[in-house]
Amino acid sequence: MPSRLIEISYRQNRRILCLRETKPGDGEEYAALSYCWGGKQEVCTTKDTLPRHLMRINFADLPKSLQDAVIVTENLDLKLLWIDALCIVQDDAMDKAIEISTMPAVYSQAAVTILASRADSVRDGFLHMRNPYDKSIFEVPYMGNKDRMASVVLVPEFARSWNLKEPLAFRAWALQEKLLSPRILEYGTIQTRWICEGNRLDRRRDIDGTMSDQNLRDSFQHRIGTLGLSWNGGVLTDHREFSSDRWYDILEGYTQLQITFHSDRLLAIAGIAERCGYALQDEYLVGLW
Repeated sequence: MPSRLIEISYRQNRRILCLRETKPGDGEEYAALSYCWGGKQEVCTTKDTLPRHLMRINFADLPKSLQDAVIVTENLDLKLLWIDALCIVQDDAMDKAIEISTMPAVYSQAAVTILASRADSVRDGFLHMRNPYDKSIFEVPYMGNKDRMASVVLVPEFARSWNLKEPLAFRAWALQEKLLSPRILEYGTIQTRWICEGNRLDRRRDIDGTMSDQNLRDSFQHRIGTLGLSWNGGVLTDHREFSSDRWYDILEGYTQLQITFHSDRLLAIAGIAERCGYALQDEYLVGLW
């Protein structure tokens, strides 16, 4: 488990948030948030605020995306949530180095990762109402299980690649967070999607010949899943189908993504490289095999 998690509890029907420092042997399920910071964080954990956050985090003081993440976690019946701005001491170089090195494990071991794909910044939120993109999106009713009426929303073909325009799709850290998460609940501009490692979506290239962020994820996930390697670092049973070409596909897409601190460029892909190393049976050294 991560070193710290946000614990959600209730006292006299009032929501109580606080940081909880975990102990060796703890094994509770938690959610993790992947989101765009959008600049300096007004609410974060520092050396000064850590003692206070261990006692209480005021929900009303949190920016909208963090509030929405708490609400989603509650509705998933989970009591623990990992958010980097609050669970890492931001002005402690040693703490940041240790916690950033464990981020691949944080996302790969999360019960679910919440993707705030539609939010440009932490202040925007992602649970607000959507505006239909155009009149060609419509709802069709059908008879579901046990004779219950249900419906499916139909969208035009172009919407399949809408994630290319999502703010989070341009962030370098977010690619690793998506690739390593076994289960994802994504809040996009036109839809909410559930993605899990059992999915086998098509891996076609886009019209311009490049691979989208989603297609990169599907390609990597399909290959690793075929090899029998779990997202938590399971046993590799066969490495013949995985080639270095798949790594270069991922790398090509990754180098086009934005990152705030250039010194994070190697760190933000280290978890992906580790799992490719399992498949390639090779050693990864500062960007090279």
